[in-house]
Amino acid sequence: MKRGLYILMLALTFLSMKAPTPPDGRTRIKALMVYQFATQIDWPKQFKTGSFVIGVYGNNDLYEELKKNHSSKTVGSQPIKVMNFATASDIQKCHILYVDPSKSGSIKDLVKKYKSQSTLIVSEKDGGLKDGAVINFVAKNDRTKYELSKTNATSVKLVINSKIIGYAVNIE
Repeated sequence: MKRGLYILMLALTFLSMKAPTPPDGRTRIKALMVYQFATQIDWPKQFKTGSFVIGVYGNNDLYEELKKNHSSKTVGSQPIKVMNFATASDIQKCHILYVDPSKSGSIKDLVKKYKSQSTLIVSEKDGGLKDGAVINFVAKNDRTKYELSKTNATSVKLVINSKIIGYAVNIE
């Protein structure tokens, strides 16, 4: 009996060990993180009416994941609206704008364009924070994590909750 229990415990230990997250799992994690950013960041009062818009520029999989799992939710009293943008000129006012690495060359221009709109720019590239993004996804030990720029958040008048700050792997 003790041997069987030992084998079961050993099997459960191996099953619970971290395995690399498959690409579609990373998309789900990013979508969940974006939703958490929406609920744990405070926007200025004038941006707390109407729909809470999450925009995705250049990543159809993330758009679909956000739409499927988060578009029926709210941020405060604001219903979430998820929008997909194919080109930079298509981008409309958003509370959060995720910029895919394939579109990262436009981050600096998007930061300038939407600074007065208190848009949380989320990037996924080396140097994303230096380009003006508030949050930048990074891979650490086969896991999706993020880094954060408090300076960039302050410049677009966003107040970051301590939970979001606490989970960041790098804070500038």
